[in-house]
Amino acid sequence: MQNRVKSELFPQVQSLVRRLGQLCLLLYIFGGLIMGDCQAAEIEFKTSIAPLLCEHCLRCHQGSKAKAGLDFTTAMSALKGGEGGPVILPGNPAESLLIARIKNGSMPPEEDGRQLTPAEVQAFSTWIADGAKWPAGVVLKAK
Repeated sequence: MQNRVKSELFPQVQSLVRRLGQLCLLLYIFGGLIMGDCQAAEIEFKTSIAPLLCEHCLRCHQGSKAKAGLDFTTAMSALKGGEGGPVILPGNPAESLLIARIKNGSMPPEEDGRQLTPAEVQAFSTWIADGAKWPAGVVLKAK
């Protein structure tokens, strides 16, 4: 009798264990993909934003002689803004003057070289949307 019960239940238990294993595998794979997408969306300042600022902005916007009083060399000075007030509003790219000036093509000025690509504009927008995080102690210098 015991053998008969074991032989009848064993395939059902085996099937249940197999299905649970498959479910766990799917959750692991899709959970990793979802988390990977979230992490990939965050913009890394040192590798994505800092090089753009150094290449396209610091020629005119650094130090005591920064145009319009806008200095992009430190977090404090960049977030303070210039003569017209703040240009970076952490968490709010739609209201950030920096994004508006990049999108309308007035920055960087045409005579200073190429305009930013759509991917670069998006990087700035995402960085600002994520809070415009600037690592402590990082000071930028023009190339």
